[in-house]
Amino acid sequence: MNKQFDLMLTEEDAVAEVQGMALRLLRDKEMSQKDLAEAMNVSQSYISQILGDEPKNLTIRKAANLFFHLGEPLLLKCDRIDEMDREALRAKAVKRARHDSFLSVGRWTACNANDRYTTAQEPVAA
Repeated sequence: MNKQFDLMLTEEDAVAEVQGMALRLLRDKEMSQKDLAEAMNVSQSYISQILGDEPKNLTIRKAANLFFHLGEPLLLKCDRIDEMDREALRAKAVKRARHDSFLSVGRWTACNANDRYTTAQEPVAA
């Protein structure tokens, strides 16, 4: 029973988040719901229903369409995915730092007439 209730709350939170962002964009762009309905080629009652207290069938496609006509992309976020991306960036930075450190310590770059290998920091004796 708790899982079902948590699912319902999660869905309602997502819908409220989309609605809130859309309403803020409408205000910011000084657009009315009628303006948005005309841009989307839908009825004003459809927009009122999507942005109202009891939205029905507010799908990701409909939300993306709504934001497209508000001139903004709808970006979905997942905390775990963000965390995974941060971990990957940290690992890449560590790998790059190790690689740069290895290169700065010295590498075999040349040999002289006596077949003596040298590093980038060590001058070749003539």
